[in-house]
Amino acid sequence: MEPSVNPFVALLRCTSCRFTIFYALPFFAALAGAGQASVGWGMFSLAYWWLHSTGTEAANRLSDRHEDAINRPERTAMCAQLGWGRLRAALVAAWAGVAVLDVFLVVARPSVALAVLLVLSAASALGYSYGPRLARHRAVAPLLLTFHFGGTFITGWVVAHPQTDDTASGGFLREVGPFVVVSCATLLALGGSKDITDVSGDEAIGYRSGWIALVRRHGAWLTWALVMSTFALTAAFVVAGLLPERWLWIVVLLPLAVRLRQCLWTAATPLERAVTRELFYHYWIAYLCVAVLLYAPGPATALAVLVAALLWLIASNTLHWGTGVDRTFVRTVIRLGRRATRPPQLPDHRREGVA
Repeated sequence: MEPSVNPFVALLRCTSCRFTIFYALPFFAALAGAGQASVGWGMFSLAYWWLHSTGTEAANRLSDRHEDAINRPERTAMCAQLGWGRLRAALVAAWAGVAVLDVFLVVARPSVALAVLLVLSAASALGYSYGPRLARHRAVAPLLLTFHFGGTFITGWVVAHPQTDDTASGGFLREVGPFVVVSCATLLALGGSKDITDVSGDEAIGYRSGWIALVRRHGAWLTWALVMSTFALTAAFVVAGLLPERWLWIVVLLPLAVRLRQCLWTAATPLERAVTRELFYHYWIAYLCVAVLLYAPGPATALAVLVAALLWLIASNTLHWGTGVDRTFVRTVIRLGRRATRPPQLPDHRREGVA
């Protein structure tokens, strides 16, 4: 490794440390909704889910070296610069830390449901890249992505309600079921956006993204359906009385959703696909910030959202293997937003494998 590159910084970058926010914010929101938000739990959330995220991403980098060399040469080069041996050591250290904190959680909040959830979260994270390699199963991989919200939020809810009678009474379904459904459906509908830059490497190992295949087959209308599903589901739950009327404020995300849809459908060059993929991640963090505020409005949640948003932006621009929100990103998003249809001079999406 070059002397100028700090190994810890390189680790943060190549393991996408910003993803910690995806895990930590829903977990903390569940505690806030139960009136148990605190600085201590906030710090625990960041520490625990950073270890979990680092362990998950390190496993993925190690298992996907072949396809990543095609899809993500810059990230693979960073991993090589860090050293594959260091990355393996980080993998072991991260999961050891998770195990220690799992014991702490179960001792602090005794619950069979919590213990099962913690075991399943570790098993699914490792199984995504090793063993059954669930990341290569077209039907299973998208479902596992919903753990970024559903799994972490449910874990936080069980931590806040450790008594089995609370869980068995159906309190979870009545209190937060619709919220979890809408959020997981949003991630399930749009999570395949991350695959639009990975077609070549995925094909090299015989994997075909189900999301990409569906968008190829059904065209422009499906991208509209995917981005609008969040708003349609939310409105349906509000009309049915299963979500409070304040949830209609989710509409503030509509302009960004429309722009994401336009980018998903018209992106054709490698740069445009990379920018669209990045836009999806920013849309998801924006959704999380709005959704948790609607779920548990109050000063604690507002502060958590502010911290999460700041950490996300800082990590995206300084501690990520890719480029952040720079001029190229903004200009590309604006250009794609103005493009009514796929321009004829750009490669056909079907030949290129891009939605």
